[in-house]
Amino acid sequence: MKDIIIIGGNSGARLAYELCELNDFNIIGFSSNYTEKWYTIEHVILPDYKNTYTLNLIKKYDYFVATGDNNIREEITNFIIKNTKKKPINLIHPTSIISKYTNIGYGNLILANTIINNGTNIGNGVIINSSSVIEHDNIIYDYSQISPSSTLCGYVTIGKKTFIGSNSVVIPNITIKDNSIVGAGSVVINNVESSILVVGNPAKFKKKII
Repeated sequence: MKDIIIIGGNSGARLAYELCELNDFNIIGFSSNYTEKWYTIEHVILPDYKNTYTLNLIKKYDYFVATGDNNIREEITNFIIKNTKKKPINLIHPTSIISKYTNIGYGNLILANTIINNGTNIGNGVIINSSSVIEHDNIIYDYSQISPSSTLCGYVTIGKKTFIGSNSVVIPNITIKDNSIVGAGSVVINNVESSILVVGNPAKFKKKII
C-alpha cells in the first residue's frame, strides 16, 4: 500500500482523495493553501507545502498536487521538486483504458472512463477529465487540462498550460500552442496560436489572453 500526501484543497483534493481510495492508497494527510476546506475531523491537516515539516514528510512519502489551476499546479510542483528532489505520482482512475504504448510523465490526474490510445505522449501535471478520448499519436504538454468528454483525434499537439473545454473535438493533425483556451463544445479544424481563446463550430478566434 502506498502512503501519500495530497496537496490542494476543495474539489481537486476530493477527486484525489477518491482516486487514492480506489487505488488502495493510505492518505497521510492534506496540505491545503485554500481558506475553504471540506476536510473532517478524521483528516490530518498538514502545514502549507512550503513548510519544512511538510517538505520533510514529502521526502518520506509519495505526494500528489491536486489543484485545477494550471499555473498554480506548475508552481507548487516545481517548488516541491526543487526542495525535495522528488516528483509527484500519477493518479489514474481504474476505469481508464490506457494503451501500454503510451508514455505518461509525473503528477498527472486521469479520471473515470478516459481512453488513451497508443503512441500518445503525455507530459507532467496534466489533467484529463472524465470520458475524454485521447486518440493515437497525440502530444499533450505539461500542466494542460482536457475537460470532460473531449476528443483529441490523431496527431494532435496540445501546448503547455492549455485548456480544452468540455465536449470539444480537435480534428487530426492540429496544433494548439501554449496557454490557449478552447471553449466548451468547440470543433477545432485549424491550428491555434499561443495565448488566445477560440470558440465555436468551427472554432474561431475570440480574443487574446493576456
